[in-house]
Amino acid sequence: QQEWEIVNVEQLSEAIDVCTGQTIHSCDNSSPLTLNPNSIDVVLLDLSLPDSMGLDTLKEFRIAVPDIPVVVLTGLNDEEMALQAMAEGAQ
Repeated sequence: QQEWEIVNVEQLSEAIDVCTGQTIHSCDNSSPLTLNPNSIDVVLLDLSLPDSMGLDTLKEFRIAVPDIPVVVLTGLNDEEMALQAMAEGAQ
């Protein structure tokens, strides 16, 4: 049996910090969170975040974290955006 964990953050900057081994402090004042970047298998990345919108979100994440696979989530029904996201490195 394999254990796994889901970590949810609300902002792109927090996602980058978590994926690069930085400590983050969540807004609910729980204990600080630090993960080993090697323990992250995949990132589910929403393209509509408080601190980033659209494909710039993916581009910024890929620059900071090039080695973790990314699955993009969006509420938009836009095939062109989907193709651009894959061109930018989304799985």
